[in-house]
Amino acid sequence: MKYIIKERKSRIPGFRLLSLRFRFKDSTWDYSLNIKIKEGSFNSSDKRIKNDLVNTIRLHNILDLVDRTKLSMFSEGYGYIPKDEYKKRLLTALTEKGLIYVEQNEDIGNRVLHLSDYIDEYAISRQKSFLMKSSTGTTYKRLGSKIKEFDKSWDISTTDQIKLKSFRHFLISKGLSIPTINLMLVRLKTVLKNYSQYDGELPSKVITSPHFEKLREVKQKRVYITLEELSRIYNMEINDPKLSKARDLLLIGCYTALRVSDWEIKPTDISDDKTLLTYRTRKTGKEVSIPLFPELKVVLERNGWRSPILKENQITDLFRQLCKKAGINRAFKTYLVYPDRTEEKIGQAWEFVTSHTCRRSFATNMYLEEMPVSQIRVFTGHANDKVFMNYVQASDTEISRQVKLNALKKVFNNEKHRPN
Repeated sequence: MKYIIKERKSRIPGFRLLSLRFRFKDSTWDYSLNIKIKEGSFNSSDKRIKNDLVNTIRLHNILDLVDRTKLSMFSEGYGYIPKDEYKKRLLTALTEKGLIYVEQNEDIGNRVLHLSDYIDEYAISRQKSFLMKSSTGTTYKRLGSKIKEFDKSWDISTTDQIKLKSFRHFLISKGLSIPTINLMLVRLKTVLKNYSQYDGELPSKVITSPHFEKLREVKQKRVYITLEELSRIYNMEINDPKLSKARDLLLIGCYTALRVSDWEIKPTDISDDKTLLTYRTRKTGKEVSIPLFPELKVVLERNGWRSPILKENQITDLFRQLCKKAGINRAFKTYLVYPDRTEEKIGQAWEFVTSHTCRRSFATNMYLEEMPVSQIRVFTGHANDKVFMNYVQASDTEISRQVKLNALKKVFNNEKHRPN
């Protein structure tokens, strides 16, 4: 048994209707989906409907049952799928899921669209259009999981202030950290705005709800890699090819201040004389130009003037292995802030390294070397000094000691102050 999605005429000008045509060994069967779409909005290659996540989700739910029913019959030993038996089973499955009723009634007031389904489809469609990184998609997946845990039957069209307040309290009760809760609230607001703009209507008070306001965050101390430690990593002997890639990727991050989403350097980003890297960042669209000083030049050259490629879910683990091997084991203390408590975490520095450590390391090291903040921001792309200073992870003691040391060096290296 095979099937294809067919577009057929609608009585309304400018619209089309979708249906399924099944081809069996002995006959065919047309099943009307009653999904009304704008003419030219259906993409048959990926089975998506442009700017209509509601109907895309409906279609995918039906196609999922179509395939599951076929596989179920094959697993029972059917050599081929008989039309009458398949039709009976599929219609039963669609009825159990409530899809028969939806397909036969075009009144959208009776349609139930689960918020968790909409979130999943939103993330998938954005990633397929290269508008979202897979790591960002993971944050939406976590949100969808929490939505299901809270209320798996949450109908997106009925979202109101009471629901948002209850969900916010639910997240707090689960013991999640404040940054995690805040990120989930931001993601949820984005999804509801998208639904209200393209797929349905929500009261404006929902989108501007005070329950989306962020919980107060306390600035956490995060680890950074010092210039001496970077030199140690640069000079390491590494035989493991994957760890060697991780080393070069970490060095590129620490030497360029590029975000993880921008670790996609290509030969065309390098100037002809191999002295400058020019890159347009994904997040802000800003163009940054970074000098290729000797160590960075060596790292890029041995990788064919490209960034090494590693799976995103492996990077943090490999970076920590690398830093542990490099002996970055100085004591480090930080804390996790929850709405109702604060937990202290103590360990060795390598245990706290993540992919974002690279960007913080660049900002902190350049600041300690007394490069003016306005100049460092040319590389980091931060909008203002306040945002930039959140990336400086050195303690007040470290900053004071380094600034005084640099001041003394300038004095004693000055010819006028040297003894005869």
